[in-house]
Amino acid sequence: MGMKELAVNNILKSVENGHLYRVLWVSTDRTETYIFDTETLEMPLLVLYVDLQKQIGEGIFTVEDSVPHLTVEAERDLSSKELEARDELWAIMKNIVLDEPQIFTKRGRGKLVSEVTAASGKNRMSVHRHLKTYWKGGKTRDAFVPMFRRRGGLGKERGSGESKRGRPRKYDDNVGVNVDDAVKAIFEKAVGKYYHTRKENTLQYTYDMMIKDYYTSFTTQVDGKIKAELVSKDRIPTIGQFRYWYRKNHDVKEQITKRKGESKFNRDHRAVVGKSDYGIMGPGAKYEIDATIGDIYLVSRFVP
Repeated sequence: MGMKELAVNNILKSVENGHLYRVLWVSTDRTETYIFDTETLEMPLLVLYVDLQKQIGEGIFTVEDSVPHLTVEAERDLSSKELEARDELWAIMKNIVLDEPQIFTKRGRGKLVSEVTAASGKNRMSVHRHLKTYWKGGKTRDAFVPMFRRRGGLGKERGSGESKRGRPRKYDDNVGVNVDDAVKAIFEKAVGKYYHTRKENTLQYTYDMMIKDYYTSFTTQVDGKIKAELVSKDRIPTIGQFRYWYRKNHDVKEQITKRKGESKFNRDHRAVVGKSDYGIMGPGAKYEIDATIGDIYLVSRFVP
């Protein structure tokens, strides 16, 4: 059995010290690759591709299934100030982070950082910090979302109490439940059964099926017909809670690979390598479109 081909944003775990390394770049002829230690945040390390494959084969590194630290935010979840701060920093850093592999070499990086400091007025230490943030965050623009947004209990589970935490829902009278371990187990089962499949069902559909499977009782009436009844609304988690739990516990690569396959993720969804204008002959040679998620609300088939 041949070795699995490495791709940008693959995560390698060092068996020796437990550090996670992100693959930042692989040469087109697969002779060289740059990896980045997400723990020490030292500058990218150049490794021969064949040597890295050998170390994986010998068990020195393991290839992780999930992609920690990958930063992808939904536009609707960001405030106008966060969007402005992200886009302002992206405008400053874009040209140098996309200049690969020059940005990974000491000489190339020195020249590119000097260009940014001269144009933006930022000091070299600040630019280096932003570079590391970008590499750690999966080489996405959203890696530059202001870090203050992620302060205050990042990665910590809040304890359960008698009352439901958080603001009440805006569109109905169901304020949800406290998402304890039992509810999380139901979420996980529903995602595995309906969402992480090649059928590519939506999260809304998965939520609806979960309500049907776990929060609906079915009784046979005297006439033989089956009657479905929801449990009390104060015992049903909301779609918002379900979406929040999913975003927190399942990364983008896992979602795409389980729904579309590893090869499709590497071809269509992994972070883009190289400059966006590479190979363009002139104006009009390439067009790109952006997609915006519509905030719409539909009536569930299971919730009256």
